[in-house]
Amino acid sequence: MSTEDYLDLRIDDFLDMMPGRIDEYERLLTNNPAKYGGLEGYGLEIVERVPLRATPTHENIAYLRERAAAGGVTPELFVADMTRFRLPKPVDAAICMQDSQGHLLTNEALLDHLRCVARALGKGGLYVFDRYMCSSWTDPARRWSWTRRRGNATVRATFEALKDLNPVTQTFFEDMELEVHENGTRHVYRQRHASRMVFPQELKALVQLAGGRGQGQAPAKTRKARECRPRPCR
Repeated sequence: MSTEDYLDLRIDDFLDMMPGRIDEYERLLTNNPAKYGGLEGYGLEIVERVPLRATPTHENIAYLRERAAAGGVTPELFVADMTRFRLPKPVDAAICMQDSQGHLLTNEALLDHLRCVARALGKGGLYVFDRYMCSSWTDPARRWSWTRRRGNATVRATFEALKDLNPVTQTFFEDMELEVHENGTRHVYRQRHASRMVFPQELKALVQLAGGRGQGQAPAKTRKARECRPRPCR
């Protein structure tokens, strides 16, 4: 079975592959939080959630290269911590989208990240990223939904951000829910993770501390894009 075939497996396909009766297994593990709902749909009780920490492998990188090649792209791939990385040579531009910086839950971590980016960019290099900005303190949560259909399957995705916002730590939660209808059956998969927002003046100060200068773009409701051009960083 190829890697792509494995990734396309549905939960019922996986259970059909397992030898014996499902209730004969004392302990099952999954590394995908989105499968919780599917497992519960088969009468399995989730009794414990154990964090699985793993370092990306050569196989992971090989798979990414394979997918990139299929799209006609030949990238150089490096795996490292966002706050502690060095590239072998400077680049002209860097992009960090989908509020990925939000996973850095302190200003210290964000500053370390910005300094790493400053080191990675050549003279006059450009760093483009976006961040969540809170448009209301009384009801900050935002919700988006969309639906896709393929064959007999219909998937409705719902994404919520700025939930349970803590104004002191500036942290909040993002929730993703996938509701799948296929051949008369319904499965729901859910995932939640913590994120953090920063204020415009705070972000500008962090960029300057990292050796860059920020140029903001007008926000679209809850988002604010930033362009940062670094000064030489030693």
